[in-house]
Amino acid sequence: MITTKKFSLNKQEFLKLLLIRYWRRRWWYWSLVFGVFAFLGIYGQDWVYLNSLILLVLLIPVLLYLQFRRYVNSPKNRVFLLERYFEIDTEKITGYVEGDLSSIKWEHFYKTEFIRNHYLLHFSQGQFICMPVECFQTEADREWFENEVLAKLGK
Repeated sequence: MITTKKFSLNKQEFLKLLLIRYWRRRWWYWSLVFGVFAFLGIYGQDWVYLNSLILLVLLIPVLLYLQFRRYVNSPKNRVFLLERYFEIDTEKITGYVEGDLSSIKWEHFYKTEFIRNHYLLHFSQGQFICMPVECFQTEADREWFENEVLAKLGK
């Protein structure tokens, strides 16, 4: 069993993680959209229509950024930013946040991701545990986590 250091995410880190996750899952959609606009730019005749579409494509990422920023700053999502630490063994992970503890067995996790020096451990759609690489007490603890836990989850 290993115990992590206490850590917390700041709003900027959390926002970056969410945006990267979004773009990784939707890259194909945006490639298709930009491909269509490139095609229309070459063969399109109606410049008013084309300019409106280009404005829309430029506006959508800004609106998505604002939506994610609002989500991160919401008081309902404050729990993601609280200081925490974890106890990890081969059966479960136990999180300690503001004196409360919560355990989740490894069999409930279905996916892991590694983004910007953070491990994201998904246990349901849209719910995950985020652990920065620096939260491990030693390099041996991090290696044990990767070899025992992430290998078990299918990394």
